[in-house]
Amino acid sequence: MTERAVAGATEPTPWYRNRWFWLVATPPVAAVIGGLLTVVIAVRNADSLVVDDYARIGRAFDLDQSRDRRAGALGITATLRVDAPAVRCN
Repeated sequence: MTERAVAGATEPTPWYRNRWFWLVATPPVAAVIGGLLTVVIAVRNADSLVVDDYARIGRAFDLDQSRDRRAGALGITATLRVDAPAVRCN
């Protein structure tokens, strides 16, 4: 080969300099990172299925009953009548 043929030949670029690689690889990589981030958030902020503080819930229920008793002592009453097309409160 002549020196001109060698000088005119282009060398292949490295994979990390190819913009098509990044265009194709970015969405799957972003999806994996997003999925892992979602798992981390879900594990760190998991809701408890079993209530640990039974006393607090019992007190809250008792407070609701005390409001009902207080309304009865004040003579406050309410009637709720449900008809088919509408709900009426008296």
